[in-house]
Amino acid sequence: MNLLDFEVDIDYLILLRGYNYYLEGAVLSTQERTTDYYECVVRGSDVYRVAVQLKGNTIRSSSCTCPYDQGEFCKHEVAAFYALREAKGYDVTSFEDEDDSDDLLSDSENVDSNPATKELSLAEILNQRSKDQLISFLLKIVQDHEDIEDRIRLELQDQNLDEELRQSAELIQSYIYDDTDPFDNVGYWDTGDAVQGAEIVLGRAEAALAKGNYTRTFSLAMLVLREMVDLNEFADDSDGVIGTQIDESFYLLKIAVTEESLSDAEKEKFFRALLDEVSHKRYEGWTDWQLELLQTAAELTFTPILREEFENYLDLFLEKHLSTRQNDSYLLEEVNLIRFHLIEATDGPAKAQEFIEQNLHLPRFREIAIKKAATENNYERVLTLATEGEKVDAGFFGLSNKWQDYHYQALVRLGRLDEQRELALKFVLSGKVVRSDKLVLSDELYYYHELKKTYTPEEWKSVYPSILEKFAEQGKTDLGVYTSILIEENEKNLLLKYVKVRPDYVSQYAKYLLPDYSNEVYELFLQLIERDAARANDRKSYHHVCGIIQKLVDAGGKSQAAAITRELYETQHRRPAFRDELSKLSLLE
Repeated sequence: MNLLDFEVDIDYLILLRGYNYYLEGAVLSTQERTTDYYECVVRGSDVYRVAVQLKGNTIRSSSCTCPYDQGEFCKHEVAAFYALREAKGYDVTSFEDEDDSDDLLSDSENVDSNPATKELSLAEILNQRSKDQLISFLLKIVQDHEDIEDRIRLELQDQNLDEELRQSAELIQSYIYDDTDPFDNVGYWDTGDAVQGAEIVLGRAEAALAKGNYTRTFSLAMLVLREMVDLNEFADDSDGVIGTQIDESFYLLKIAVTEESLSDAEKEKFFRALLDEVSHKRYEGWTDWQLELLQTAAELTFTPILREEFENYLDLFLEKHLSTRQNDSYLLEEVNLIRFHLIEATDGPAKAQEFIEQNLHLPRFREIAIKKAATENNYERVLTLATEGEKVDAGFFGLSNKWQDYHYQALVRLGRLDEQRELALKFVLSGKVVRSDKLVLSDELYYYHELKKTYTPEEWKSVYPSILEKFAEQGKTDLGVYTSILIEENEKNLLLKYVKVRPDYVSQYAKYLLPDYSNEVYELFLQLIERDAARANDRKSYHHVCGIIQKLVDAGGKSQAAAITRELYETQHRRPAFRDELSKLSLLE
């Protein structure tokens, strides 16, 4: 939206009210806080602040502190736009008084000139104008916004696919060009605007898909993919807006290539285009996108000749990449998964199982084998695969952790109670955290609960103390699971003993110790405050001490907090910053 003609983008009634605010002097001040970032103070039923981000004369974004939420812009923002237009030295005239018969916002005998009686929609305004007026108005907009012409041609002109691709590329590049800085980069704040052309073209691809024109869908999606991968090289995509366009492109490509109505000629054309794209130098360093293209191409290997060609291509792809990256198990795993899904879809279960067995050294295939064995209730096989995995991947914490979980579940299913208890206890004492598809969050007490439920309440009374003793014997009481067990079992005496040795944890565990041990908790807080106050030597550390005092207040020790605050305040004459922080606690009265 342009500062010089924003009127065409804003609702008529809001525009009129905002213009009247501007004329009445409701804009109290306009300040440029940083380059092209303005803040305006506007008086209405209250005093509101309007923030406006400009780039040249383009309004990049705006916001207002008022509660209005019935449209994109409020009257305070409109008043601020007019004030900014004036501040930048441009003429500000009423949109009602412009002598331009083609202006769609001008009054006429066919439009109610009193906006208070009726708020017209944009469709109603346009419907009241003649074809010539609309054409004249559009041509005037095109003169001020060159990219609009590309969009109009793309949307309205009948054209063949090659012409549409040419115009689509020009549209995408025009948005990128407008947001490229003098150093040929697209900054963080500009990336969202730079991809707008791609968004428009993807909309065209979706429209083609809805009409069953899969060649057009494929070609437009492929165009956006290329342009966005290229843009990614010199743009800041911290918010992932370029990645979103790339993901949408892959989504449309996959839909297009899997349509049953595609002819063999179309399938082969798409297949070769995808393999050519994988080989392009723009994807160097972007292996995941190459793999996405290969996964899409795999859908098109509908003849033995294409299947063989694809397999050979995968061999060359691996040879090229593994020659520069030794032992890249991730890449080998991903390529072999593509092969596996092809085998599974076309060669039958026996061949698929054979391929799994050949690739058990790759973690994803080991997991596929485990899950397959579990669905067949073959838990002896699950146990074998899991224990082998623990040995093979002993140096990889995440994988080893996963195989241990499968190991435990296999013991449960096989009814090996003694082994199950032994393994659960081992996991408890090591602080193992379970992570599974069924658990959204990790659970450090999972195996503790698993162990506990294998005993009756009476049996547990004799087992439980020995677990706490083992933590102490092995020097593992610093593990988070230890204090979690104390809280779970309401062992307040042991928890207090733990905190006394580690006073830094008093604020973390105070709520579990109160009110039974109030005096002890407050004394620990005071010790911690005195210790950290003696060490404090700058405002940050003074603020930290005051934070501990506030936690003592929150724990119910307000009188103790007030006393220590007064004591510190009276003894810190040489540290005025410390006294200033203490005074903010409102405990000195």
